[in-house]
Amino acid sequence: MDIYKRIEDIIVEITGCEDIRTNQDIDLIEEDIIDSYAFIELIDTLDSVFGIEIEPTQVDKETWKSVKGISDMVSEMLAK
Repeated sequence: MDIYKRIEDIIVEITGCEDIRTNQDIDLIEEDIIDSYAFIELIDTLDSVFGIEIEPTQVDKETWKSVKGISDMVSEMLAK
């Protein structure tokens, strides 16, 4: 399974929002798909699933607005 698809699945599991599967340009923050509680759960899940350590303050806010942004960040962290 590719990283994008896995992250998409994680976000759907956390938020229950299936819209991200059909609308890749949806803004996860502006559309209130990810609230503060979901954000914390997302970071924790990404850390455990991918074996990385995400420091939210070290990641640009724009990264969290889309599945692609999050996927790109995780891919970069895994490549290090």
